Amino acid sequence: MRAVSFLPRASAFDPVLRSEGSIDPLGLVPIADRLSVKLVPGMRERMKHPRYLSLLTIGCSICRDFGTERMATDGITPPIQVYEWYVVQALVKVLTGKGLVGLPGSEKAFSAMKKDLPLNASRYLRVPSVFGFYGVYKTLARDMHLLQGDELDEAAEELLKIYETEQELPGLHSTSVGAGRTFRDQLKRAVEDGLNAACVDRKWNWYYNETIAKYMHPAQPGLKEAECLFRLTKHDTNSMRSEIIDGLMAYTKTYEWKKGVEESHFHRFLLDKVRAEIRQLLDAILVYEQFSRVLTNAFEAMLHKVTAHGFRSKMTELSELSEVSYASERIPELFQECTENLKYTAEDGAFHRTFSRFMDRSTSLEFVERILDHHKFIQVQKPPAGKALWIERMHGEQLMLRPTYGRQESLVNTDPNAYVYMYRTNSLTSFLADLKKI
Repeated sequence: MRAVSFLPRASAFDPVLRSEGSIDPLGLVPIADRLSVKLVPGMRERMKHPRYLSLLTIGCSICRDFGTERMATDGITPPIQVYEWYVVQALVKVLTGKGLVGLPGSEKAFSAMKKDLPLNASRYLRVPSVFGFYGVYKTLARDMHLLQGDELDEAAEELLKIYETEQELPGLHSTSVGAGRTFRDQLKRAVEDGLNAACVDRKWNWYYNETIAKYMHPAQPGLKEAECLFRLTKHDTNSMRSEIIDGLMAYTKTYEWKKGVEESHFHRFLLDKVRAEIRQLLDAILVYEQFSRVLTNAFEAMLHKVTAHGFRSKMTELSELSEVSYASERIPELFQECTENLKYTAEDGAFHRTFSRFMDRSTSLEFVERILDHHKFIQVQKPPAGKALWIERMHGEQLMLRPTYGRQESLVNTDPNAYVYMYRTNSLTSFLADLKKI
């Protein structure tokens, strides 16, 4: 009888393929994002319309009846997400082409509507807990004390009382009996059926879509509701948002803003109008953006040059670019300025760890090598197993650019004051416009 071996056999080597890393090739975003959070706590760039705060608060009021453990039969969808599906269905069905603004997931919902398919986990946003309107606005809702975790907080009671009275919906949140109780019961039954079906369990032509859209139009908060939202938006622990909002309201009385607010100009406007703590933060942002602009311009000029040469080039050719030459001279000075200014924001350590290779002066050719090494350092660190390089050295001075990242037109910005990143100003401008404050 032949002996059988149960020793494991090694399979052929299966390397981990690095996926695309199509954003932030120089690792500038994390510090910019943290500075944004410090300047305008709770706000995110995707937040544009404050009435979604009311909609998520109503949803939490309705969904608390289901308890904290309840899930849809798909095992992954909580009641608040099912509620969101119904609201999105109604808004897309009734308001598409009629002033529907800033609704996350509206394109996915419109596609499902054209096919007459119900919204469910696979037909909605990939990560709705982050990118749906509940996911987008919940951080601000928590900061405004509308939510504590995913439960209603103290400010929610005030907002819901105002909403219920102003919309003439008694019983929506209170124990009254009236149109609000009917509205709540309709949505609650729909959510219950949606949890059981793991999808929207009402047709796209459901008669109640009109009622939902009437009371939940994202661009039409009531006057008292808007006042409440404004007051809650202004309030945060350190009054940072309050000072920035006051400054923005003053700015928009002086400067044209209909096409958006230029953040660098607005931040300079604020410098002599805010307390020292905010002024130090603004100084840090201004110099960090100068550093980011110079570094980004050099990298973009390199991408454009290599693209023009058929996605291949030599390091010596890139070192002749004016943006690279300027960066090799200016970046070390900006590095020192960033280190000094960022210490007031506790970001100096992260800045030094990420960008220390740029602290010393270099020739243009050495700078090309440094920025390529830095790009590799950033891409290799990205989770889960690193990201592919945009541009890499082949042998000697030969470089190759992956066509995905080619630049047929130059993206170099010659305005020395233009920011690379955004610091919530346009989000706040949109908020204040919706609330009729500017």
